[in-house]
Amino acid sequence: MTSNVIKYDSTIFKVAHRLTITKTYHHTMKIARMIIGTGIVVIIFGLIFQFQGRGIVGPESSFMYYNKDWIYYGIETILAGIIMCGIGALMHMRTRSHVR
Repeated sequence: MTSNVIKYDSTIFKVAHRLTITKTYHHTMKIARMIIGTGIVVIIFGLIFQFQGRGIVGPESSFMYYNKDWIYYGIETILAGIIMCGIGALMHMRTRSHVR
């Protein structure tokens, strides 16, 4: 009789553990996707800054238009977005490999 109780308890523990892992998996995947999405938006802003600094995009009355500083700010912003996307992708890959 006691062996059945122990077996039943361990089954409940396994199910609860699996549910916890599944919740953590989905939560981490959601965060990874949000980081990647934010990184893409940052890259787009960096492209806009860089193109405005070069005088390709934007109104001529803008303080960013033909301003070399904004070319460098744009490049730095693009690099920051790429790093964010890389961090999100690494989180995504690590989470997938740990669950399976």
